[in-house]
Amino acid sequence: MTVREQRRARVLSRILMGELTMAEGSTELGLSERQLWRLRAAFIATGPAGLVHGNRGRASALRIDPARRARIVELRERYGPINDTHFGELLAEREGRSRPAPGDRRTAGRSEPRAGHGDDPLDTTARPSLETGHPRQQAREATDRITRQLT
Repeated sequence: MTVREQRRARVLSRILMGELTMAEGSTELGLSERQLWRLRAAFIATGPAGLVHGNRGRASALRIDPARRARIVELRERYGPINDTHFGELLAEREGRSRPAPGDRRTAGRSEPRAGHGDDPLDTTARPSLETGHPRQQAREATDRITRQLT
């Protein structure tokens, strides 16, 4: 358990023994009371293990295949110290790829994980396309279209 999880376990134990109220415990931990109630339920159900995040120890779903990652690092080393855009252009020109595949930019130039980033520091979440626009804007445009059709 991390230091933070141990601290949470100590505070929750004091709450269960009646030494602290939920409001005092939430202030001490810097959490909302609602969050503390959720942690308390998990602590009662499974003990200190309930305070550990459920994804701990699992590989990311976005993890790049090790063989593909090695190939990207090999290509990056071959082309030397260049920026990501130039790397993509060289891949298109010399390796016959139309554009860099997802993950090439995240992997490029890093053969070892960065310190403090678990098993694979190259995992990132997908970003929404800029072409789609903001959901509220899309809703406004759809409402405007329907209104025009009805009038």
